[in-house]
Amino acid sequence: MIKEEIKVIIVDDEPIITESLSSSLEEENWHVFSTNQGEKAVELAEKIRPDVAIIDLQLPNISGLEIAQAIKEMDSGVCIIIITAHAKMETAISALLGGAYDYITKPYDISHVKSVVRKGLEKRFLALKNKELIIRLKREKRRVEAILEISKMFNVIISLSDLVDFCVVKVSHMLEAQRGSLMLVDKESKELFICGAYGLDEKVVKDTRLRIGESIAGRVVESGEPLCVVDIENDMRLLRKNQPIYDSKSFICIPLKQEEEIIGVFNFSNKEPFFTEEDVSFVSIVAHQAAIAIQKIRLYDMVTKLAITDELTGLFNRRYFIRQLKEEIKRNKRYHRSLSLIMFDVDDFKEFNDNYGHLTGDAVLKKITKILIANVRNVDIVSRYGGEEFIVILPETDIQEAARVAEKIRKSSEESLFTRKFLGKNQGGKKDIKKLTVSGGVAAYKSGEGLESFIKRVDSVLYRAKKTGKNKIECASLSHK
Repeated sequence: MIKEEIKVIIVDDEPIITESLSSSLEEENWHVFSTNQGEKAVELAEKIRPDVAIIDLQLPNISGLEIAQAIKEMDSGVCIIIITAHAKMETAISALLGGAYDYITKPYDISHVKSVVRKGLEKRFLALKNKELIIRLKREKRRVEAILEISKMFNVIISLSDLVDFCVVKVSHMLEAQRGSLMLVDKESKELFICGAYGLDEKVVKDTRLRIGESIAGRVVESGEPLCVVDIENDMRLLRKNQPIYDSKSFICIPLKQEEEIIGVFNFSNKEPFFTEEDVSFVSIVAHQAAIAIQKIRLYDMVTKLAITDELTGLFNRRYFIRQLKEEIKRNKRYHRSLSLIMFDVDDFKEFNDNYGHLTGDAVLKKITKILIANVRNVDIVSRYGGEEFIVILPETDIQEAARVAEKIRKSSEESLFTRKFLGKNQGGKKDIKKLTVSGGVAAYKSGEGLESFIKRVDSVLYRAKKTGKNKIECASLSHK
């Protein structure tokens, strides 16, 4: 039998029949319930939810078929057996049309009754098994469709945050889990952080950091094996108290693998009644696809960054600067807002390189990069224009404000750049303690001006600063030291 507990209800107004039937059917280890009052039969059936209902056709105040219909409305799969003292064809037809599995005439042979009940149970359990199979197939169909959809989206999404958010939400919905997250490994700190989440508090997402080997997620990363827990309080691997924030004691934690490297984990919780091995298989397939997609996005981001970034300083390169300046000029023409450029050049840099070497020169350029970034806004675009030249785009900034920013950078460079800092304390004598300085040119965009003309003007004022003393700022309209 599929069910461990078989429940049978007997409805007959004759106590001797209900008693004899009950006694005989209990010999089969079936749980038998009976009533002699037809009007109470439906209430009893609703309470016990029987597998089989044996109902007398003719009862005082109510028809046996009415009771059968009411029970069928509760559970269409209940095996209804009608017993009757009237062995007529019309009786049989009305019983079968009323939803009965079979009918038995009085007086009955108990072995025949048991045989009819067994066959009825076999039909019921076969129907239940088929129903479960259909539900399972539909669930598998939905999951296959979800995997195909996720795979398709992985080929389209190029943002890591978008990919993770889509994936966590989609899988949470498919699992019917109220909470989900994807944690990635920070290679530098060897910690897990939450990259995307569903149903979690924002503070938890922001503050959670787990070391590899610690907590459940950290242990899964360390082992590389998926973990499915039905009851956290009784699982011998954990044996820990369930936290109040979780409605369910069940959860799964699935690693994301890139070849042999574990790059993160999926976590899902709060599912009723609990997670299954089918859930583990589904999430494992998604995790494999997600790991590949994350690697592709990371490679794409790296290539994109290399294409627009100066390798030495980490600033934007000349190509990116030109592209962004074109966009800022378009925006200026549309909204008529201020736009300025600052171009810097390290004074006597060639001589410095010849005297102290290119590695020391590289250290100077990196230091200037830090000074530039520290003195501009997030919206400003700082680029290495070439060699020892740097250029800054300042959106919505007039020439007076740009000149103040340029002077601040010049002064900071003058106070920070000393030869001794780059040569080391034990190298060189007093003659090596000399200042390194920068010169700068500032220009504001003129209405209708072309990109090349704008750059040429700022370059020309920088040249003027270099020719008239260095370590100074020259503007297209004023001189400022």
